Amino acid sequence: MATDLHQPRYDYLVHTRRAAIAMLDGRISTAERLIDEAATLGGSAA
Repeated sequence: MATDLHQPRYDYLVHTRRAAIAMLDGRISTAERLIDEAATLGGSAA
């Protein structure tokens, strides 16, 4: 749904939440990837 809104800040929020869940689940490589993607999205949302 976030991508349907075309709002980078919501894409950023989705990625950061998914990264947090991945870290809690022990999926560190997935969390790192999501963090990198969130950082890229966060730069475009500013």
